[in-house]
Amino acid sequence: MVVTGNVSCNGTLYNGSTITIKECETANIICNKNVSNVPLIGNTFNHSVKLSNERKVEFSLIIEIQHKCCDSPFKTITYKSQLIKNLQSDNFKCGSSLQNVKNYGTIELPIKSNCYCEEYRVYLRGDIYCRKSWYFGVTIDIYLCDLSRIICTKISHIRKVGITFYYIGYLSNERKSDSILRIDINHKCCGQRRGVNFYANTKILYPFESYLKCGKEWNIKIYDKIDLSETYCSSRDFNGPFGKK
Repeated sequence: MVVTGNVSCNGTLYNGSTITIKECETANIICNKNVSNVPLIGNTFNHSVKLSNERKVEFSLIIEIQHKCCDSPFKTITYKSQLIKNLQSDNFKCGSSLQNVKNYGTIELPIKSNCYCEEYRVYLRGDIYCRKSWYFGVTIDIYLCDLSRIICTKISHIRKVGITFYYIGYLSNERKSDSILRIDINHKCCGQRRGVNFYANTKILYPFESYLKCGKEWNIKIYDKIDLSETYCSSRDFNGPFGKK
């Protein structure tokens, strides 16, 4: 048996699949027996295997292609999808000198609808202030959230050095779905107000209103000034002229 062909995804060469020849019972209902794994060289396969009819009954073969074909090379899916094609029915040529040849030509893989971006390119920058003064004592958490901003996953934790918040790099999409970006700036700017002991607080920013762009394009946001004093402050106590309240 000889099988040849090449694999394509979204009109481009695709080498991220695994191909297996399987033996089936009548009518291709049960195909559990692996006959041979088909090596893929680039996106092309040209494989020969000798079949042995051990069960001494008529059988058919299928070729099974497992893949993660998406509409962009920057996207993937959680589990490999299966594309099954009939290899040959039960009319095999019998004899040691005869070959059963199947040439598929180009196999165009179906594009899956549940693909997600593997990672996002992000550039963030901004100077942090507490009222009119530069502010240094913050930590920053970066989240990926759904569009409703309810379900979020922490992706990165940053301890800022200097007054400038600066992040450039790739964010791994651990949510495995389209995401928007959220930045939490954890600070104690409220505690700089005289006579009042405030809880530590968090300023939340959403740099982009919609889903992050996937691919080679960067998601860029530059803040002129991030003022932490605009955050609502909740106090623990107040030291006034008549004591603590």
